[in-house]
Amino acid sequence: MLVEGFKKMKKDNRYSLSWEEPRFSAVLVRYMREIRSEQKIPLKIDPEGVLYNQEILDGTVDPATAPRIDIRISGGWFIEDQYYGVEAKILVENHRGTRNHTQLNKEYIEKGIQRFIDGKYSSGMDNGCMAGYIIEGQCMKIISKINDRLTESNRKQEIIQNIGSIDSCQYGKSIHTRIIDHKKFRLCHIFLDFNN
Repeated sequence: MLVEGFKKMKKDNRYSLSWEEPRFSAVLVRYMREIRSEQKIPLKIDPEGVLYNQEILDGTVDPATAPRIDIRISGGWFIEDQYYGVEAKILVENHRGTRNHTQLNKEYIEKGIQRFIDGKYSSGMDNGCMAGYIIEGQCMKIISKINDRLTESNRKQEIIQNIGSIDSCQYGKSIHTRIIDHKKFRLCHIFLDFNN
């Protein structure tokens, strides 16, 4: 549904390369909801899903500190407090305006992948998803630079592997160990190329 929504969004030219990540995600959610309705899929798709943990629900931690994931998919096969999380980040191969690959790759890892590892996102699930909104450059070179950064940080076991294509969008997988419960989980990485 994510890739289908992206394809429709791109076909309708309902985006701008100058947008920030939340705007891309909000419009993408609109298209995902349209597809859900057309196909009568029993899922709830929310942008900027607020994630309350038990401490927040018990009143011992301020709800304002709750993390927010870009797209939260729930319902259907999930029990109430489980969801499939999609965290999105803007990506470039080199730079576009003030955006440069060094900073964006760092954010992809530290404010994306790491939040799954820390258990802030999808802590009750065996998998989650990172979506890369490409606004400049070539996807395979971007993936290579992300993997280089992981390798340089002694995280080679977490690199994006099994690169393939689904409906002309590149994807890959990475395996991680969640800190809170030491369980292995898988991240799917989907790269949505708005650049061409």
